[in-house]
Parts: sequence; C-alpha cells; structure tokens
Amino acid sequence: MAKLVNFRCLGEVPGNKFLDGNTGTNKVALAPSTAPPFTGTLWSLQEVPSVPHAFTIECMGTGAGSQGSQFLDGNTSTGEVTLRPNTNFTGTRWLLSNRPDGSHTLTCLGDQEGVRILDGITQAGKVHLVDTVVGKSGTAWALEVPA
Repeated sequence: MAKLVNFRCLGEVPGNKFLDGNTGTNKVALAPSTAPPFTGTLWSLQEVPSVPHAFTIECMGTGAGSQGSQFLDGNTSTGEVTLRPNTNFTGTRWLLSNRPDGSHTLTCLGDQEGVRILDGITQAGKVHLVDTVVGKSGTAWALEVPA
C-alpha cells in the first residue's frame, strides 16, 4: 500500500527545504514550500517486497509538461538525482533508515559503486548523493503527511 508524503530537508543552512520533482524535465531540486506551483513535492512511497525497509519513491507532480508519475532515481557513480519513467533502474530503490532524532536517511540501493545518501543543499536548492552523513545536516529528512 502506498503512502503519500512530503520530504523536508533538515539542513541547518536557510533555504529551500522540500524535495521537488519536476515531471516535465525529470529534474529534482528543493522547493521553498509544498504549495502550488510546487506540485512535485508530493511523493508516494511504495514498499519493495523483496528488500526489507526499501521503497520506490514516486513523484506525484502534475505541472505543465508532465510526463506522468516519475520515480526518484539516484546515480551512485555520479551522485546525480533525477526522475525516471519506471522502476527498471536499480537507483529507483531506496532504503529508508530511522535516525536517533526521529528523522530519516534515504540511501540509494543502485547496483553501481559510489555515493548513496540523499543530501539536500538548502542554500542552493539542490540535491545530490554523498558518501556519508557526517558533517552533512542535509542528509536528515523529515517525512510529513500532507494535510
């Protein structure tokens, strides 16, 4: 069963905080809010039955040029985060880990060696993959159920 959420980056630096997928361009960034026109801030989590605690993360954005629902994909060899049209890509599987403070870490389960942890760069409004949570406050995410 799918669960609808917003991902809010808990990075310490002021700036954009909400994970936002642009289904027209397949790009992923951070938005200042979840209000329109940022429809790509709504995500559907779907469990991957074969991998405990793993999910696909589907963008529910409905903006202009939308190609339909798209899946969050991490490229572990380059650190790039984009949207893909389906879950045939190994980078579309994510491990959701609880942190001691109640936040979460999102780890890409792509089959290429490299960086894996989703990091929000709040001041620049960007996201990418990094290799550690140490010293990177943008690797902490709050999952918020929309009203």
